[in-house]
Amino acid sequence: MGVAVSAVTESKAYAMGRCAVSQLIDTFRTTERLDEQALERLVHAATHPRPAVAKVGLHCLFRLFVEHLSDSFDPALARLYDMSFAQVIDHCRRASRGQGLRKTLLRFDIHSPDRMLARKRQHDISTLRDQLRRQMIECCVVPSRVTLGADIAVTTVVVHAILQQCPKARVLLLGDSRLAELFYGRSRVEILRVSYPASGNLFERLDSWCDAVALVDDAFKGQDARACLVVDPDSRITQLGLLPLAPKSTLNLHFASRSFMVGGETHLSTLSGLWLRERLGGDLRGPRIDLPTASRAFAAPVQSRLCPPGRPLVSVSLGVGGNDAKRLGLDFELLLLQRLMAVPATVLLFRGTGAEENARTAQLMAALRATTSPRIAVLSGQDPSCIPVESHCDLVTWQGPVGAYCALIERSQLHIGYDSCGQHAAAALGVPTIDIFADGTNPALETRWTPAGRAGVHVVRSYDQVDVRSVVDRALLFTERELTRWLQRQ
Repeated sequence: MGVAVSAVTESKAYAMGRCAVSQLIDTFRTTERLDEQALERLVHAATHPRPAVAKVGLHCLFRLFVEHLSDSFDPALARLYDMSFAQVIDHCRRASRGQGLRKTLLRFDIHSPDRMLARKRQHDISTLRDQLRRQMIECCVVPSRVTLGADIAVTTVVVHAILQQCPKARVLLLGDSRLAELFYGRSRVEILRVSYPASGNLFERLDSWCDAVALVDDAFKGQDARACLVVDPDSRITQLGLLPLAPKSTLNLHFASRSFMVGGETHLSTLSGLWLRERLGGDLRGPRIDLPTASRAFAAPVQSRLCPPGRPLVSVSLGVGGNDAKRLGLDFELLLLQRLMAVPATVLLFRGTGAEENARTAQLMAALRATTSPRIAVLSGQDPSCIPVESHCDLVTWQGPVGAYCALIERSQLHIGYDSCGQHAAAALGVPTIDIFADGTNPALETRWTPAGRAGVHVVRSYDQVDVRSVVDRALLFTERELTRWLQRQ
């Protein structure tokens, strides 16, 4: 590299990383070749022995490069991702910390990036259209998309299609325990715990695939390979289909969500259904959430206790999953809450997850109290005894498990938020939603990630508006329209 380990600072690593990303994309666009030297610099930063430098390198690798390529929904850039990340994985397997990765790859006879890419191409074109073959399937593995919004928009579509088309199959869903709250009561769906450390180092992220392979080995042990199936919805666990979960004797289907049906003006949920109909057959279905009974029992009294008769409950999610490019800032959020309470409506604000989102909510509440005198209740968990009985509220903040989160959205008359998981939950549950898109750099991103659902989905593009006040005006226009419809049905 020409730069000593001790001489690399965070600022140098960021500058090197940004430059490497630009070179990789520019070179590929002009020559359709991979700039291996630029990629080497990027991987060097992401695997640097100093954690602070490696953190910056990971940001450049994933946020600036991988997510940019993925969110483009451009088949050419999807190929660049495949070529690049196959090399990244190959680099990691050769490193001293990649012993487990190296051992697992060799089990699949993957000893070079070319072998990895050839395996993926086969999975991309595999099908299971034969009805008799589908009826033979007894065990199907589906890796999670990892983020809750993507699991609602895509993975629920995949799982329910498999349940319909493979009537004897158990579906083993690889992911975290939250997934159980999206498939409550589905006796043929089982969650196998795999933790994908989205904030972990590069080796930890790749090791989650090794953990997943071990679970799949146990699940398929002793079974006829013809009775087993893997359906990959473009999971982060498999690094978007590059890493296989089962041997070649087992049928593997991969939904290449970044390049399937390019040019179609539709969202990922519909694309998932179209891909499934092409590869598995069956009807076209949208996202579906099956919530726990206890979660619905908690959410049911919230509106009656917190809202006077005829007053709507509007749920609001201002979390962005760590992606600040989706946020419009405190001024917008404060004005939105003020205007919603003046509708009048009772506002249910989700505090989000993690210390950073809780701190943002606290800052927002302090600003709100400084400008108005709202009646605010603070709720947590899903214990019905925590719901105040004695008085109505202007605004309620809440934090708790995924099932209760979705159930509270389901009890709302309208859901508003940034482009994140709450919008997909609302749409899947048939609740009208206002989806605020802050990033206008790529129209395909908005098209693909607009939620799909039975009720109205209204997109407010902040980049089309003059200032935050005009964004709020646009959101309130849709709010009044949907709440008028609700009142007319009462």
